[in-house]
Amino acid sequence: MTDYTFNKKGQMCPISKSICTGTCVYSYILENIDVGIVILDIKAKEVAFQNRTSREIFYPDKKPKDYNAITKLLLPNISECLDSKKPSPQKTIKFHDKILGYSTYHIRDKYLWLFIKDITNKARLESIAEAVVTMNNIGYVFAGIRHEISNPLNSLKMTMTVLRQNIDDYDKKTMREYFDLSLQSISRIEYLLASLKNFNMYEDLTIRKIKMHYFMKSLMAVVANDFQDKGINIITMFQSEAECGLIDPRALHQVMLNLLTNAADALEGSKKPTIIIAMFTLDDFINILVKDNGYGMTEDQLNAAFKPFYTTKPKGTGLGLVLTKKMLVSMNSTIEVNSTKGVGTVVTMSIPAGKPNTQS
Repeated sequence: MTDYTFNKKGQMCPISKSICTGTCVYSYILENIDVGIVILDIKAKEVAFQNRTSREIFYPDKKPKDYNAITKLLLPNISECLDSKKPSPQKTIKFHDKILGYSTYHIRDKYLWLFIKDITNKARLESIAEAVVTMNNIGYVFAGIRHEISNPLNSLKMTMTVLRQNIDDYDKKTMREYFDLSLQSISRIEYLLASLKNFNMYEDLTIRKIKMHYFMKSLMAVVANDFQDKGINIITMFQSEAECGLIDPRALHQVMLNLLTNAADALEGSKKPTIIIAMFTLDDFINILVKDNGYGMTEDQLNAAFKPFYTTKPKGTGLGLVLTKKMLVSMNSTIEVNSTKGVGTVVTMSIPAGKPNTQS
């Protein structure tokens, strides 16, 4: 057992209040507990102690016990911690592919204790749970909208049909103009209803292991000609390790079509329209990235991207990304959108990976 102790043999132990034997059970507990512990000596500006869990959290950094690196990462405003004698509220930070939660304790004037936990899975599950609740609530709203629109729609179509059959009894020019305008409105409502119907199409998904390279190859065969006709250059980068995903192929196919359509729309007027599709593994997940160099989104547009009926397209319904997010959540997957106005948009999906030891 590694011996971590701040006392010398024969000194009084501050915890047990007995004479230190030189082998400290308390340091053994601190070293092996599943919470990362880092003790900073703020006077000497060095790391006084760092346990195994914290070293694993900060791996593969070359210098995990670098005082400056740790304070820069976790304590950019270290003076706030020194001014307060109370534990700091828990903070979170993204570190490489992890999400870390940590609290800080100022012990006397010399030490800062940091308790660090890898909360990546917890944050992911909370995000999925929150999205599930949101999507279910939206589903109830959409069901009500469909019901409310369908009844007047049927009545309106029936009335227009009867009137059109008796058009000779009225002023033809005026009535035809009226009919055309009415039928245009009906077509628009029907289009909206079709989008709402798609929202509920994938309620019962069949999650199974799918060979992702075969899936992506089939998808590219479907969209290649259309993108070529639009003059859009498609670049694919598929990591060989990204073999199998646990998905419903119908749902993921629809998700990819939605995202690629959005990317293509954003490239309208671009001098060198390009879409990059990348696929790579990260921990127990396969990430799929769709990047375009289109006109991008402002911060306000990005914040509203997943709101139902929000759209910047003249003929859009504002349901594409909502539907996309719902299908991904149903497959225990997540989606993240980053965009810069005038630069482009990057959409990253994370889907569970499956072991490639059996046939899919």
